[in-house]
Amino acid sequence: MEQKAREQMIVKRGAEWFLFVALISLINSILYGFNVHIAFFLRLWGGLGLAVTELVSVFARRAGGVGFVLALTINGFISGLFLVFWHFARKANKWAFLAGAALYALDGLAILLFFRPRLVDLAFHALALFFMLGGAYAVFRLPRIDPKESGAEMGA
Repeated sequence: MEQKAREQMIVKRGAEWFLFVALISLINSILYGFNVHIAFFLRLWGGLGLAVTELVSVFARRAGGVGFVLALTINGFISGLFLVFWHFARKANKWAFLAGAALYALDGLAILLFFRPRLVDLAFHALALFFMLGGAYAVFRLPRIDPKESGAEMGA
């Protein structure tokens, strides 16, 4: 039972990264849309969100007033997608971990292609992917836990 509880905790912790990425990305979009400049803080937190939402915000700023509403809509959809991954990953769905981690890895690739990569951006993406994939690996290990071992501990 102890091993199963440990694996379930790893699943939950891995899933929480999808929530964190979604919320930080949405907060960054709102701050960028309202032209909030908190130099170091915003630069640091910008690296913790999604590069694609930052790219959408940059293009929206260039488009003018309507662009802000469009950017919030698009970025809200993207963040909402990561909330869906979070919801289903918490329930130990393999597809949520794998699809979410794959999209987040593509987002990391977007940093390399469209931005001047900063170490904090790449390091955060690597760290988040490490925990997301760790959660996915725990989901794959859960069915392999010996049910006799778990049942014996539950009855004790």
